[in-house]
Amino acid sequence: MTEMVVKKANVLGEDGSKFILEYYLAENTEGDKSTYGVEIVKRGPGENTVTRSTVAGLVFNKYHLLEIIKKLADGDVTPMCLQEMLEDVLEESKYELMVETV
Repeated sequence: MTEMVVKKANVLGEDGSKFILEYYLAENTEGDKSTYGVEIVKRGPGENTVTRSTVAGLVFNKYHLLEIIKKLADGDVTPMCLQEMLEDVLEESKYELMVETV
């Protein structure tokens, strides 16, 4: 699997804590077919605090998925909310996808 950084954001939490959110497009190629997914990584607060969530196996155009990832990033979506927010965004877009959560 290869990953491409789509966006990094410095975020200030409701409690005043600072952390970094990183949004990735993940690509998995088997033979001549590729599937795409989303990964969000939260770094901080604190040096060794890392939380991540990945949804893999989305099977549609990667350029459309890049737009969805940008929408998630614009909303400062965290790893804990990825699955729910992704479902909402996809429902809004009226896409029927099979999702494999990693």
